[in-house]
Amino acid sequence: MLSKAIAAKRTDSSFVLYNAAGEPPPLTGVHLLGSAGDGLQYATLKHGKHAGSLWIVGEAWTPVLDVKPLQAALAAPTRTRTLVLADFHERSIPDVFGGLPKLEELSISHCPAAALPGSMRSLAKLRKLSLTSMTALVDIEPITGLPALQLLHLGRSKQVALTDAIAGLASLEQLFLSFTAITTLPTGLAKLARLRALHLDLCFSLDLQRAWPVLAQLPALRTLNLAKSRLLRWPAKLDRPRSLELLDLRGAELPAGQLDRLRAALPGVTVQA
Repeated sequence: MLSKAIAAKRTDSSFVLYNAAGEPPPLTGVHLLGSAGDGLQYATLKHGKHAGSLWIVGEAWTPVLDVKPLQAALAAPTRTRTLVLADFHERSIPDVFGGLPKLEELSISHCPAAALPGSMRSLAKLRKLSLTSMTALVDIEPITGLPALQLLHLGRSKQVALTDAIAGLASLEQLFLSFTAITTLPTGLAKLARLRALHLDLCFSLDLQRAWPVLAQLPALRTLNLAKSRLLRWPAKLDRPRSLELLDLRGAELPAGQLDRLRAALPGVTVQA
């Protein structure tokens, strides 16, 4: 069990897991705590430099992770600002977020949970949220009203579904839906007035005939990433998102002649192919 293998040490602003010898996790596992391009910048795991961070490492460090010590450690409000649950193979996420009023960055990966805990609604200061490779996750409603959220990464969470409730993320600037089974975009997405980067790469079921009218209404969208996606259905009329600067189509599957049509319809936009 976790209590025998590793111990939790509390500092003024963090909980950090140590092994039985009092050492932090080996640096060889750092790549599992955040991938390049996910928008999250994690502190280096070195002794004495854990300020503002809570790192929970699952199979990348030890084969058993008992969530009970985590729940006990977070029972009282803390000043933790970063929480990473890497390779977290529990079937449910601990409902402990009410005890993290100052949390600004949260990353959960490879967790088979189908739902998010209700206490996530209380994360009023959360700016960056990464829920990646969560293959059973469908409903993200508990986080759709977070007022400070600027980055949402749902890459490889293939079953995730967006609804019009996404409009509640008024501060959202970057949205990653890479390698999901999304087919279209909810109309509520068009209300995200600050969204400047949308990543839909490796989306093989995306129907742009239905999704493009929503994209065209995004007032601040500058970067649209459709790389390596299967894009066989397009609308007859292509309205241009007024702020669009870059359209990434590298490796995308397109109908014959569509690339020339896009370049003609989107003057001033850099089309990468």
